[in-house]
Formats: sequence, C-alpha cells, structure tokens
Amino acid sequence: MSFDVNHVTIQTAQPGIATPPYPSLYTLGQMNANGVTVEPNPFLPDPYVFLPAPAAPVPTTATTGGTVAAGTYPVAVTYVNALGETVGSANGPITTSGSTSTITVPSPAAQAGATGWYAYVGAAAGAAGSGKRQQAAPTAIGTGLTLTAPPTTTGAALPSANSTLNDPFFWGEN
Repeated sequence: MSFDVNHVTIQTAQPGIATPPYPSLYTLGQMNANGVTVEPNPFLPDPYVFLPAPAAPVPTTATTGGTVAAGTYPVAVTYVNALGETVGSANGPITTSGSTSTITVPSPAAQAGATGWYAYVGAAAGAAGSGKRQQAAPTAIGTGLTLTAPPTTTGAALPSANSTLNDPFFWGEN
C-alpha cells in the first residue's frame, strides 16, 4: 500500500496472477460524504486488460547451417511488456531432418502494449508446453529468432500465469 495526501493505492493478488510489485489497477480517491471514491490508476495504459497470448507460431527449418538434430520440437511464444509476460501460445511444432538443421521462429504479430517476445522450444519429441526460453532478453516484435544449435534445456519454463497486468479486482464505490 502506498499513499500521498489525496490517494491510497492498494495492491492485491488474484489466483493464477503474479503477485506485486507492479502498479495497482485502481487507486482510492479522497473521502467524501458517501465514502471513498475509486479512480483508475493514471499510470496504467488504457484499456486495463492483460495482453493476450500470441497465436501459435509457424516455425520453419533449413537442413543446413546448424547443428539441430532430426526430430519434432514443440515451439511456443509469449508477449512481454514492462509489467511481465503472457502465458504461452498454443504449440507450433517443427520437424527437422538430418543433423545440420536450423529452426527459425517468426515473431508473433504486433500487439498493442507488447514490447517484445520470447520463444520456448522443447527437446525433440517433447510434450507441448515443455519448452524452455531460448533468449536471455526479449526479441523485438517483428524480428524472428533462428536457432542454429540444439534448443537450450536450461532456460526458464513457460509461464503458467499472465503477469502483463495485475489486479483485475474492482473495488466499486462505498
């Protein structure tokens, strides 16, 4: 909770939604004869919604130029913004052949509020959603990612909760 002379900001957590610290959706205004008024937090973008998960990627492969072994790899993508990361897209598997393949994951479509994206690629014959994050930092929207080496198995796991905006709880007016 934070406050100044005129406002109090309350941060709450909801099941399946990452916990603070990040901006609260609403601030409590000044006391009046009817109680406390509720005002939108002026520091959040409009509209007050979570970024959606991206559409399933359609990765491509080349048979030369890399060291990715033959197999079918599960691929998912997420959007990121200043507040967090979405849950993963549906699985977009890619099948490679030979032992010198590459995997190219295209950028998800532009989405209002998204500042970048992550690719999650699993091991050959891995289950959907089992991929690990392939980048150390988000890739810019509109820029694809090409893996020339086997997918990392030590990156972060696919998020289970959307943290791109918090606090969908609405206080209402007293």
